[in-house]
Amino acid sequence: MYLWRPRYGKPPIGSTLVKGHPLLVSMIYFAPLNEGEGVIHEILNARPNITQGGLTTTMWGTGPAGNGLYINAFQWQIIGAMGSVLQGQITIPCSIAVGLAWIGAPNTSSMLFGASLNNTNATPFDAIGFRTNASQQPILSFSSGATYYTIANTTAPTQQIPYVYSGTLTATNQYLYLNGYQIGTSANALTTFSWGTNSSIYFGNAPAGNVNSRINVAWGALWNRALAPNEHQWMGQSVNAIYEVLAPAENYAQKTTIVPRRSASMGILAGVH
Repeated sequence: MYLWRPRYGKPPIGSTLVKGHPLLVSMIYFAPLNEGEGVIHEILNARPNITQGGLTTTMWGTGPAGNGLYINAFQWQIIGAMGSVLQGQITIPCSIAVGLAWIGAPNTSSMLFGASLNNTNATPFDAIGFRTNASQQPILSFSSGATYYTIANTTAPTQQIPYVYSGTLTATNQYLYLNGYQIGTSANALTTFSWGTNSSIYFGNAPAGNVNSRINVAWGALWNRALAPNEHQWMGQSVNAIYEVLAPAENYAQKTTIVPRRSASMGILAGVH
């Protein structure tokens, strides 16, 4: 059947994924959080190992970016134990991206989305992730061994405007993108990540963070390869452009095969990795 939807709109639940797009190559994690409803552990990784710190029935928010995970209080977060399989897949090179809208002024030392090494908010913090620094600027956060690095984003975010933050790490160079445009780079020698026993995927703060992130998160994704500049640019066109990869619109209509909600047959859209 054909269901109409605007281009770059989120596809209907049950849409058949098109897995031939280059941007899906080596995508090891994808969390569609603008469902606006649902059981959070099913959406994030299809396994019930999620800690919902402080989140209540008001966890789903709305805004210019559409529905999303609403993190607007201290100690509100989603923490998912990473497990050895995903941990082993996050290597150098790797890439990360997140679609979100700010629902308040950026705070200092907020955690947005990423892969935490230890889940205790202690240095070197992340394998790869997005946080804010002491100047309340969104940053790409990453490490090599015990050494912590960042690339700062000097563009002050505007509240209630959706953004796509993305980044790529290689062994010699690291890149930060905002809405598909490269806005920062560094040239550090990266080797391996020093995973702790409590490594995790996070949205919002670690339990030890105690900082209000003030974000409405639409989605988050990880790759175990370096994305090309044009791939960052493609998904940075819109906070919903990533869905054009997962289930492309065909002349503003989506050909779908209806399947049970968030079933295993939905593949990455169900968070299976």
